[in-house]
Amino acid sequence: MAEKIKKSIPLIIALILGGLIIAMTSFVPQSVQSDNVAAWATVGPSVSCSVEPVAGALSFGTILVSGVSDADDTATTTFTSNTIGYLKIHDWGDNINSDPGLWNSTSGPDTIVSPNAGEAATAVLAGGTEGYGIIAATTTGDGSGSELTIAQRYNTFYLSGLDPDAVGGLYWGTPTALTIASSSAAMTNRLVVVSHKAAISAATLAGNYKDTIIYTCSTTP
Repeated sequence: MAEKIKKSIPLIIALILGGLIIAMTSFVPQSVQSDNVAAWATVGPSVSCSVEPVAGALSFGTILVSGVSDADDTATTTFTSNTIGYLKIHDWGDNINSDPGLWNSTSGPDTIVSPNAGEAATAVLAGGTEGYGIIAATTTGDGSGSELTIAQRYNTFYLSGLDPDAVGGLYWGTPTALTIASSSAAMTNRLVVVSHKAAISAATLAGNYKDTIIYTCSTTP
């Protein structure tokens, strides 16, 4: 799976103009009265983050019908600025039918929909049934300030309580970006580690599958 990691640093700027430009002329030559223009701006905080590994570095290799496959590496996001932070995710999937998942454009086409054919919030993957999704965790030993909270939909500890192969489903497109992790106060160098799992059925078409997942760092929910 080729995975594209993208970060975004929103900057909120409010600009308010106070007063009016008033030009008044009288009947007396060269007599002009005017008022002033007042302007002020508030610049909100910005957040920065770094992601490893770089785009294209994750792969499932060859997925077999007999079991659930894990990607060969994790995607780790580090918040590097001392602010409140939210990590959001959205998925391009097939980019045609609004289906999130691993897409095979050459044979079929075919999509391994996330997390399952019904696009549920979570699913337990099993060999012989198509499915694909992620789990996420954070570590309290890294960074400082407020600890990150992992959303239940992707929380490793919650999902592993359901089943070792439980995953959270991805949503297609920017309007449906979901929050993976968030902090309630300023923090710095906190980590979010995302793992990826996939399974196929005997009916899954052979070929090369790929997905584009976009991670966004923000200071707002």
